Amino acid sequence: MGAPAAVDLSWANTLAESRPVAFVHVEATGQDPLYDRVTHVEALVIAADADEPERTEWTCDPGAFSKIAQEVRAVLDPCHLIGWRLRSFVVPILTNEMYAAGWWLDFATRELIDLQLVDEHFDRRTYATAIARYTSESTPQRDASQLLALARGQMAEHALESVEALRAVCDDVRPYRSEIERWFGDDWKTEPRFQFGAHRGDTIGDVFMKHPTYINWLVTQAELVSDTLKAFVKHRRKEEVGKQKSPPTRTDSSR
Repeated sequence: MGAPAAVDLSWANTLAESRPVAFVHVEATGQDPLYDRVTHVEALVIAADADEPERTEWTCDPGAFSKIAQEVRAVLDPCHLIGWRLRSFVVPILTNEMYAAGWWLDFATRELIDLQLVDEHFDRRTYATAIARYTSESTPQRDASQLLALARGQMAEHALESVEALRAVCDDVRPYRSEIERWFGDDWKTEPRFQFGAHRGDTIGDVFMKHPTYINWLVTQAELVSDTLKAFVKHRRKEEVGKQKSPPTRTDSSR
């Protein structure tokens, strides 16, 4: 644990006025958040009154994320998150790994700033050309310090002065929705309804009651849904089974 060389953070302190911001870099066995496994996480955290960022790094073998999950969650949980491909890769793969390890990090309660989307909104550059524009790096290493430099350059060039402004640019390109939200809608916590397919508009409970084989099939589709979604569906299936086994509540009219 440590910090990089001292840098001027006056621009970044304003981002952290409501809560700390973490520049997050993730390395994995590949680029598919559904199948690949995390091997390295780096977080560069900045608080509103910080003189320098606080860097924390974790490394694990593929499939052994559970060994670092609690520590990663403890560092990221208080923060807004900033990263390259944050919404399309970093958040989905961390969600899957966290859930598999028995931890939950609610990404919906914080700003998710994807610097790739910011760049796409204005210029549509690759990571290498984006970094080259704002730094002297000729061979980008893709670490959290470079994310810091990239964010500073983007904010200065495009007059973006807050996490809300950055998020609005990201949403203009591609609004963020978690996999569970895409499948079951914004009310997935209270009344999850299928958003597409043959059972669109039906709740998980309705489908389980009328078409239980579909639910049983869905949770076996490794190529279709992530471990997180399968675990969510299994949990709701277990709840529905419990309801069916519960004895009916006796009322006055039944006496």
